Amino acid sequence: MKRGAPLARRTPLERRQWLRAEGWLPRQSAPGELSATSQTARRQPAGWHRKDTIPPKVRRLVSARDPWCLRCGSPRDLEQHHRRLKQAGGDPRPHTDCCCNLIRLCTGCHAWVHGHRAGAEAHGWRLPAETITPGSDGVMRNSDDGGVTSWPSCGGKWLDEAPADGEAA
Repeated sequence: MKRGAPLARRTPLERRQWLRAEGWLPRQSAPGELSATSQTARRQPAGWHRKDTIPPKVRRLVSARDPWCLRCGSPRDLEQHHRRLKQAGGDPRPHTDCCCNLIRLCTGCHAWVHGHRAGAEAHGWRLPAETITPGSDGVMRNSDDGGVTSWPSCGGKWLDEAPADGEAA
């Protein structure tokens, strides 16, 4: 059996550019321009995409506070994760899109947190839906190294001790 020439290997950047050119990824938007997601949305199952409700200021604060994945420490492919999940219809309660309810996880850890409820809740990466003030529950940071428990504040900082009962951090 005769083998053909080996396929050319692509770097991640080349693969992303190729996927963008084929229409599988949205094109990169210019500064101040809205991103074009309509090309990829039509290829996804119905209900796949949710509107991003996180205000830009909160997104910047969380990105500065968590420059790496809180579970594994990876600095790559980071995503914003709501500790108290928004559910299908959204969550109109206070602190839903607040720094105290958001952490950054890499893609793999984000999927793990959504698939392993008990383990994620034990470390504070996921909270029960009945939680009113997410900042009052601690988060285990960098658990692979033994970790440290900290409390996320509404101002985008980590606190070394729990806020007083009933107070927003």
